[in-house]
Amino acid sequence: MGTSQRLFMCIFRISMLVEKVTSERQIHDSPARAELVMLEEQLIAWQTELPSRRDADVAWLNDAITSELYRLACLIYIKKVLDTSLSDHSPPIQALVLAFVEHLGHLPPDAPSNNILCWPLVVAGLSAVVVTHQRAISTRLGQIYDIWRSDILCQSAAFLRQKWRDDRNHSAAASYGEHGKGQNDSPVAINDILKLQFPVILV
Repeated sequence: MGTSQRLFMCIFRISMLVEKVTSERQIHDSPARAELVMLEEQLIAWQTELPSRRDADVAWLNDAITSELYRLACLIYIKKVLDTSLSDHSPPIQALVLAFVEHLGHLPPDAPSNNILCWPLVVAGLSAVVVTHQRAISTRLGQIYDIWRSDILCQSAAFLRQKWRDDRNHSAAASYGEHGKGQNDSPVAINDILKLQFPVILV
């Protein structure tokens, strides 16, 4: 599947490094952090250029899109681990989410590779702040569930919807100057979400 084997190896390695990076947060040049930076550079270099020809092999094209979705999700994940102050609204994150949603739109909902898309959908969904992006991700999780009937898909969709509701409530409260209980956008909260992604989604 294109670069998928390397990508899955990256995901495994990233999952091993996240806890180390978190525990070494005060050490700017820690070995774990340096390795994550190296992985980020590799992921940037692995960008897949999809063919514009309509006669391209459908199976190959779908696999290439799936690999690209994983690559983009990994980049979002690494950026948020390396910089806990990086807002989901920041241009670098939103550029990746936009690219993710655009590529997702080119992958048919009934393509076989959809059955391994839960993790990248959740990772991108956690940083999706535009309603149309959120809807595209939520809809795809529902479409995959209709075919594969896995409870983890329903749980992931519910998890994202709750996160989006919380974000909207926090934004509304902030707009009225209500920064009280429940308003939590701290690095600790972001790290808790990041640490949950791998064990929860890859069960």
